[in-house]
Order: sequence, then C-alpha cells, then structure tokens
Amino acid sequence: MAYDTTEAVAKFLSGFQMEITNRERDTVAPDYYVKYSLTLSKGGKDFSTTFASDPRAFGEPTVTQVFSALADDALTLRKYSTDEFVDKLYAQGVKPSAALRAYDSCKETNLWMQDELYLSGWEIEEISKTLTKHGDEVNTLVEKAASERAARYAYDHPKLPKGFVTIEQLQGDLDLGDLRDEVEDFDFDGDITEAFGETAEYKVDDNYHALLTWLPDHTEWLEEAEFDGLLEGCKGDIYQMVRMAQYVCFKADLYDHCEDICRYGTLDQLRDMGVYAIRESLADEILNDLSYDEDYAPPPVTWSSPSDALLRNTRKRKGRSLTTSLPANGVCILSTPESVTVSMVA
Repeated sequence: MAYDTTEAVAKFLSGFQMEITNRERDTVAPDYYVKYSLTLSKGGKDFSTTFASDPRAFGEPTVTQVFSALADDALTLRKYSTDEFVDKLYAQGVKPSAALRAYDSCKETNLWMQDELYLSGWEIEEISKTLTKHGDEVNTLVEKAASERAARYAYDHPKLPKGFVTIEQLQGDLDLGDLRDEVEDFDFDGDITEAFGETAEYKVDDNYHALLTWLPDHTEWLEEAEFDGLLEGCKGDIYQMVRMAQYVCFKADLYDHCEDICRYGTLDQLRDMGVYAIRESLADEILNDLSYDEDYAPPPVTWSSPSDALLRNTRKRKGRSLTTSLPANGVCILSTPESVTVSMVA
C-alpha cells in the first residue's frame, strides 16, 4: 500500500490506540524533557516504547509524533551497521553499551513493524517521509478521526438501566481460546463443527521456518496426529507432518472452548438482531442454563417482559422483524407483546 499522502498515513495511524503508562524526568535534560512510557495498540497487538519530549513546547505526545520517531528508529537499520551506529553515538559521548541497547531497540521496533503491522521497508520509509514533511496535517486528520470514533462509541454505548449488561461485555468475558480472532469472525448460522475444521486448516502454517519454530514446544501434537491416522502417507515429510500436528492442535483448542464459543454465537445472533443489552437474569440463562451440544443448534432465547432487552434499531433477519420505537439516543426498549421468543434457528 502507498503511504505517500497525508490521508493514507492518517488512515493508518487512526487505527492505533495509545496509552501513557508512566512519566518521569528525562535523564539527559531533566529540567525540560519528560520521558514517557507508552503502549501502542492496533488489532490486538501491543508495543511498549519510550518517548522523550518537552511538554511545555509540544504538549503531551501524540500517536503521530511517537510513530514518526519509531519509523526513524526502524530505518536506522538500513542506514547503519551495528559498528557504525555504535561509533556514531560514541563520538557523541554515548557509552558503547548504551549504544548497543539503543540499536537493539531499533531492531525490536523494525520487527514489530514488519511482523505485526505487516509493513515493508519501503512502506516504513514512505510513512517516515510523509510524517517528516506533513506531520501537522496528518496529526490533524488523526485527531479528527479519534474524535469521531469517540463520539460514535458514546452513541453506541449509552448508559444502561440498573440490572442490564451489554452483549459486548458478555462476549468479552467468554474464553474463546487461542483462536479468539478467528472465532469472532465465525458465521454462526452455519454448522459450527465445519467452522472448527475450516478454521484449523486455515491457521496451519505454510512457511517452513514457522513450522520448525512451532514444533519444539508442541511435539505432543505429532503423537495426537499419528493416533488420529493423519500422518499416514506423509511420514518422512517433516513439514507435512508438522502441518497435520498443527491442524490437530488448533482443532482441539476450538473443541476445548466449544461451550463458550456456542454461548458467543448465541449472543452474536442477538447482537445481529440489533440487541444492545439484556437483563442480567437473561444473560445468566444464556450463559448457564441453556444446553449446548457439539452440533450447535442455537436455542431459542425467551424474555418475559418488554424490558428484558435493549435494541439500537429495527433490523430484519431472515424474514423476521422486531418492531421498536427509537428515541433520540439510538437505543430503545423492545416494544412487543408481554411474552416474546426470539428463535436463533433459521
């Protein structure tokens, strides 16, 4: 992707969340500079770093400023070898040990950008150049996007009446295992056992290095794959054997968390109907009283009063509709007869 425009870079940076975890006086210029400890988050991936600046001149650090500095750090590896970098800093009065730590930090930053953010070297360079030339413009666009996101969040997450809990909170509390991101993308209208198999197959590595890196800590799954008869025909091909082991491992993880995944699916279908929050008593029924078998036929969810659920809007799903009356804040109490059954099964 090209990052040679302010809009492209701002769109990329607007996906980050940044938290300042600590503030302390900078050791180099303690009278002016503050050393900030920060955590940048994007797509569930966190990266911790430090950033020094003068808050009196520049205010608190922004995502734009921090990422610009990190991009420069990553590009250091392209400009200098280890020895060249140490010599350069030594000439500025920095001890070799400190220079080596700084170079290692640049390596960690570069790995994060390439392995977690999937940025190539030239993309990092383009982002750095754009931020150097148009940093203020990019920051304005990022702050605008953050403001709009905050307003949207406030609209979508109004204050709840006493005794209610949001679908989002209930889903967040469920243990979906190591493949949570994939589970959250499931189509819960289909056969969940097929989804387990397809997801496990999708997660298997193609890269030889990744397969051999995974194997030492997971050798027991080779035995499981052999017990299941999956190694027949591929013995002698270590890569295919490890792929079979990964498949068994990932599928087992999904089945180990099957009940919570089914609960997530029931809640997800409520959310798709526009339900925002439900009474804690109904939530307890969904989480503890309903029966989930491995064939996963999502059971009907019944609430006995019109105020058992809150909906954002009126939304049709597979020919069925729920009639609501929208107040200004976009959330309404379900307007139906006294006893309502919402079936999750098509």
